[in-house]
This record gives sequence, C-alpha cells and structure tokens, in this order.
Amino acid sequence: MSTLSNLRVLLPETSVRNLLIGGTAILAVGFGGMTAWAAFAPLHSAVSAAGVLVPETGRKNVKHSEGGVISEMMVREGDAVKAGQVLMRFDTTEAATRLEMLTATWLETIAMLARLDGELFEKPAIEWPQELVTRGDNVAVVKLMGNQQKLFDVRRQQLAAEEGVLRERIATLEEDSKNLAEQRKHLAEELKLSNEDVKINQGLLDRGNTTRTRLVEAQKENARIRGRDAELESRIAQNKQQALEAKADIVKRRNDFREKVLVDLEKARGETAKLAEQMRDAANRLANRDVKAPDAGIVVMHGHPTTGVALAANEPILDVVPDDQTLLAEVHVQPKDIKSVMPDLPVKVQLTAYDSRVLGTLDGTVEYVSADRLTDQQTRQDYFLTRIRLKDGDAHTVHNLAIRAGMPVEARILLAGRTPLDYIVQPLSQSYLKAFIQQ
Repeated sequence: MSTLSNLRVLLPETSVRNLLIGGTAILAVGFGGMTAWAAFAPLHSAVSAAGVLVPETGRKNVKHSEGGVISEMMVREGDAVKAGQVLMRFDTTEAATRLEMLTATWLETIAMLARLDGELFEKPAIEWPQELVTRGDNVAVVKLMGNQQKLFDVRRQQLAAEEGVLRERIATLEEDSKNLAEQRKHLAEELKLSNEDVKINQGLLDRGNTTRTRLVEAQKENARIRGRDAELESRIAQNKQQALEAKADIVKRRNDFREKVLVDLEKARGETAKLAEQMRDAANRLANRDVKAPDAGIVVMHGHPTTGVALAANEPILDVVPDDQTLLAEVHVQPKDIKSVMPDLPVKVQLTAYDSRVLGTLDGTVEYVSADRLTDQQTRQDYFLTRIRLKDGDAHTVHNLAIRAGMPVEARILLAGRTPLDYIVQPLSQSYLKAFIQQ
C-alpha cells in the first residue's frame, strides 16, 4: 500500500483537506509578506569618505608680505598663542636704513623748497619749515640748511650783480645823454647866432657890401653847427635806446630767474610728495617687521624657521589652529559617488583615533559640497570637498573625550532609502529602456 493510501487510512479525509488549505495559506502569507517587505521596507545605502577634523573657519596661515631675515623667533611648535601676540620679528636694519635715507633726502628737498620759495617771492630771508626747525640740533639738518642759505645768498648776489652792471650802464647812458643835451643847448645858441650871421651876410651881399665868399663861410659854419646838433641828437636817441634795452634785459633776467625758480619749485614739490609717500611706505614696513597671531590657537610650524633664516615674500611661516571654534569634519568624496551627495544629508561619523566600541559613531549633517572637483596636490587624486557639522559635542569634547583639529575621521553619508524591490526592478527597467532606445 502506498504512503498516501496509508495516510488516508490513518487520517480522516477532512483532516487532509484542512492541512492542504493551511499549508497553502501559510505559503500565501509568507509570499505576500516577502513581497510587501520587498516593496516597502527601506534599505539605506551610504557613501564612505575619509577626512579630518578642521576648525570651522579653517587654519589661519601666517606669512609676511615682504619677508626678510628672522631676527627673533618667539614661539615653537605646539605653543598656545593669543590673538595679536608677536610670533616672530624680522631684522629691521634694511628697513630702518631705507627710512633714514629717504628722510634725509626729504629734509634736503623741503630745505630747497624753502629756499626756492624765498627766491620766488623775493623774501629778505629764508623762512624755514617746522620740520627743519624742530631738528635744529641735528648736525646734518643744520648743514643742509646752511648749504641752502649759502646758495640763496650766492644766487641773489649773482642776480643783483648782473642787474647792477646793467643799472650802471643805464646810469652812464643817462648821464651821457644829459651832457649831450647840455651841448645841444649851447649849440642852439650858436645856431641862433649863425642863422643871424647868414642872414646879415645875405643882405650885405644883396646890396654889394660883401663878397660871396663871406656868405659861403657863414653858411658853412651854420651847416657845421646843424650837423653837430643832429649828431648829438642821434647819440641821445642811441643812449635812450640802449638804456631801454638794458632795462628790458634786467626784466628778462629777473623773469628768466623766476621762471627757472618756478620749474625747480614744481620739480621739488613733486619730489617732496613722492618722498613723503615712500617714507610712509618705509615707515609702515619698519612697523610691520613683527609677525603677529591672527587669532588665538595652537602654533603649527612650516619647516624649521629660526633666527638668521631668510624668508621670501608671502612664504608660509606657520599656521595658527583656532582652539575656541567648533570643529567640522572635512572629507574627500570620490567623483563617482558625488551624484547623490548634497547638503542636509545625514551622516555617521567615526573618530578613528578612538575605539569605535567606546565612542561609537557621531551624528552629523552635510553642510557644504564643493561646486567643482578639486585635486589633491600630493596624491593627484580628484575629489569633491565636503564639510560635515557634528550634532554632538562642542569645540573640545565629544562624549567627554577630547578632540582636536587634525584627527582622522571616517564618514558614512546616508543616501535616500531604496526598497529591495527597487534593486530587483531597476536593472530590468534600465535594460528595457536601453533596448527600447536602441530599437
């Protein structure tokens, strides 16, 4: 007898039917439950990324715009510093020497300005500015003031001497003209008598009482007197013309002198302004030979800067890691994973410096994702910079454990949930869509 026949003998027919119905129901419920779970139960995927803890505002890089030779190093690796604290000092010899040279040139230029101003306005003496007066005990300043005073006196005397020669020439010409005028006055009397003599001789000749020779002699004398008078008149006119030319020469020499003074004055003013600007720049450079901490924090050295070492302009010297700011996790997300990473996604962060069994994971949120890929200069690997804000802890502790900038972290960025059915259906739908497009 078969097994089924034996079962029918042992069990009533109704019991067998019930067993079949129950088994079918169990299979249906199980299959339905699995289908419902596959359709509605979310399974979270995540993007893993490694990184470090960083201050919220980042490290404060310290460098100097000009560089120079270090004369004094006041901090070491790991020192805690305050905002504004002097970290190091550059040698001031070169900057101080330059400022001293510029100041000396500037003082000489303003002394020249004072002398030129006195010459332009024909002042009896140079009016020295306060910048020179207040330095009256400085030997160099006294010397340059003396040099300008000598030049002031020499140039004035030279101009006066040239004008003096011309004025003497004018006086001589005027005196000569005066004498010539006096001679003309006497000639006028002689001419009057000569005219009478000619007239008388002409009358006598007309009456036959004298000879023509006598009349001619009287006429010759009259002509001689007239010629002499014309000569004197011409000389007086020449003297007058020469005097006018001498006076014009005086005016011209004075104008030429003033014009040259004006040119020198404008040049000196421009040079003074230029020197003043250079002095301000040199003074600022001298005052900025101290390198100060931009913020409170911990010193992280770049290399081993020490006394006597020369640093180039804008060469990184050290970093100050702020110790009073919230720490963020800064991680590198690979380009292949970036498509689903966006701000506000939840994150699980593990501080790998601590045992995960002790600390576990920390909750966080994606706060920033770089707009474009970046390249690590050391590994030459591309990445997207992502910053994560931790929800637990403050700037120094998490779960009573000390944390600090630079600690390594592993982050799991949780993406939107997908059901098991999505994982089954999506490849099929993509294959179908691809086949449809190809057709």
